[in-house]
Amino acid sequence: MRAGIILSALLAVSLAPTPVVAAPFTLQECRAAAGEDHPTLAAARAEAAAAKARSAIALSPFLPQVVGDASYFASRGSIGVTAGRGGVGGGSPVSSTSRVFGPADFELWGLGLTLRQQIWDFGRTLNAHQAAVAFEEAAAAEVILATELVDIGAEAAYRTAVAAGELVESFAEAERRASAHLDLARARAEVGLRPQYDVRRAEVEVANAAYALVQAENARDIARAELANACGLAALPPEAELVAPAPRGFESPSELQASLDAAVEKRPEIVAARARVEAAAQALDAAWAEWYPELAALGTLGLRGIDPGDLGPGWTATVQLTVPLITGGADLGRVRAARADLEAAQARLEAQRRSARLEGESGGLSLHQARARLEAAERREDAAAEGLRLAEGRYETGLGDVLELADAQAELAGARADRVRSALDVSVAAAQLERLLGRWSGIP
Repeated sequence: MRAGIILSALLAVSLAPTPVVAAPFTLQECRAAAGEDHPTLAAARAEAAAAKARSAIALSPFLPQVVGDASYFASRGSIGVTAGRGGVGGGSPVSSTSRVFGPADFELWGLGLTLRQQIWDFGRTLNAHQAAVAFEEAAAAEVILATELVDIGAEAAYRTAVAAGELVESFAEAERRASAHLDLARARAEVGLRPQYDVRRAEVEVANAAYALVQAENARDIARAELANACGLAALPPEAELVAPAPRGFESPSELQASLDAAVEKRPEIVAARARVEAAAQALDAAWAEWYPELAALGTLGLRGIDPGDLGPGWTATVQLTVPLITGGADLGRVRAARADLEAAQARLEAQRRSARLEGESGGLSLHQARARLEAAERREDAAAEGLRLAEGRYETGLGDVLELADAQAELAGARADRVRSALDVSVAAAQLERLLGRWSGIP
């Protein structure tokens, strides 16, 4: 009997579900996943690859071009020519030429290669290639920009999810404290030390705390879903436990100003805008080159004959100078369009410079404001914790009322939430400022 009981117990233990162990999911793992799988970054890399391919296409007219061909030509019902003969008996000769449709047929078979080598086109191909190279540089800079934005977005989402988890813990603690206050109010009301109003008021506080906890849990779940998207994942790993990264620091306004002056021209968006200006300038030169001649050499080598079994070799060589005369205004239109594109690219570069400087200055001010808010929130939380401690003591001794206790509880809950959000704002603002100053590494 005893052996059966032991066997049943062992069987129950073996069949019990294995508890799921939470695996840590760090910020660095999130950044690595985003760098590999994020669709925004994949699109930027694909566009850079396309720009590199277009650069090779633009260079191709400088290289030899060989075309192979095979041909068969047939003519049926060919036009023949028949010449008349002179008269009889020494009379004056009479000749006549008449056109008749003879039955003669004609066939021509051929195999050959055609080689074309551009000698010079007065900058048309060279400028087009240089414009394509500039676009390739712009695309490479945009890959760097996309990498930075994806990376910093992953960090911001990670820190937001961590903060959302901290808020859940804070509101859960507030709910437990409200439940303890309700138990205290009930106990004191049962012995007649407090009125039933205190119990009803404490029940309201418990309900409010429970609702705030539900809101915090929903916000946490949304933040984790957004984190998965920012990391380039369909979903976070099962039971992933987020590890709070170290907070980011900040620098003084004087250091910020000196760094900002040197950082604007190094920003990848500025590098890309400058490359687009260069590409537009080269495109304008290429448009002007459409007015100039083009010099090329052509050669053919082939076999020709009326019998496919008896083809004879032959070749030709040609040096060709092509001079554009009238193109219906297309050449002038291309120049005007290219000049307008250049002016637009220059204007966008200037606008990008101003925007970059404004972003840097705003980022510094935002960080300074977030830091001041965090300091105030930390002091407010300390004061609220002390106020709640005093309110609980006054209520237990009968000197305070339930309204004072509820206000102290709400003040502490709000102060802690504000402190968590302020700490999040400081780290995110510091990360943004690092990118704006050209120092982004992603490592806090």
